[in-house]
Amino acid sequence: MNGVLERLALAVWLALLWLLLWGSSSLLAIGSALLVGPLCLAAGRLPALPVVARPRWRRLPMSLVRFATDVLASSVQVAWATLAHGPRTRSAVLAVPVGRPSATALTVVVNRLSLEPGTLVLGVVPEAGEIYVFVLDVRGGEGLERARRHACRAAHDVLRTLGEDIPESQESGSEGSDRA
Repeated sequence: MNGVLERLALAVWLALLWLLLWGSSSLLAIGSALLVGPLCLAAGRLPALPVVARPRWRRLPMSLVRFATDVLASSVQVAWATLAHGPRTRSAVLAVPVGRPSATALTVVVNRLSLEPGTLVLGVVPEAGEIYVFVLDVRGGEGLERARRHACRAAHDVLRTLGEDIPESQESGSEGSDRA
């Protein structure tokens, strides 16, 4: 029964997404949404992803506030870098240590970092416990270290909120790899 409810909820979500993409709520759009959602689910049967996270619900509100603050601050930073430096804006690729979190937690960390303007996850190396992140507007060694600390803090914030363990050597956020 639980699997049926999950698939029904996913079909409804896909139908809503279909309506948003078409930007219409006509009978034809609703009918096609109700047809396309289940067809997509039938055609692309994904394996069940085990959820092993032990969310810490008390941390969630503060984590969301920090995320919203980071998005706003980085939006301003990207706009300023574009206006002030134009094509001379410097960037870097950082190795961010994340340990060995579950697949679910790693997915949330990657999305958290990529949703912030001026950053993009380029690669994930689970065996090494690292994520490679492109960062825009990095100036000098101090700017590089600040960007690394920020990315580590954001990743570790998500991991702590999801109840994942963070190795002690990575707690400070500045112990990242020397590759940048």
